[in-house]
Amino acid sequence: MPSGVQISSDDLSILAHTERWHDAMRRMGRAAVEAELQRRPGHPAELMDDIGGEPPYPTREFCERWCTEQDNVLFQFSPRMAVVLGLLVLILASLVMARGDFASMSAGSALGRGGRSAATGDASGARAAPGGIFDVPSFQPVMPSLQQQHQQQQQQQQQELQQQQMRQFMQNTQPPQPTQ
Repeated sequence: MPSGVQISSDDLSILAHTERWHDAMRRMGRAAVEAELQRRPGHPAELMDDIGGEPPYPTREFCERWCTEQDNVLFQFSPRMAVVLGLLVLILASLVMARGDFASMSAGSALGRGGRSAATGDASGARAAPGGIFDVPSFQPVMPSLQQQHQQQQQQQQQELQQQQMRQFMQNTQPPQPTQ
């Protein structure tokens, strides 16, 4: 007794002609195959001679299964399609991350050259990048950092000191007023 799967001659004929039947049904279209199935009611094992083209013909069950597979074709992903979609997501994520890095580098270099910060609040903060894409400034918090507060205080103190020195100079350089 052979130790393998026994395949009948009917099964072999189905296997040999499956691709031909699939091609015939694809050419007809899903709507036409369903119309044939509805036009000729019958048992699942009944042969559909209007679909196969030449004998042997597919069974009604085979045609119904094919129509169901066509309904589910939108949800089938081949391994190649999954890899392509994965690479597409990876490329898009890399571009977004690189865009953020370039924007932060250009904002940092503008501040280092004496340019103004991106958080000035006016519309002129948007500038065209060399590639033609607008560089949208990133959000800057309203509260200044401790370092910025310290710098502002130092600047105010220097201004007050300069004003005080200027007043003293002006008082010292004025000629005395004649008394009457």
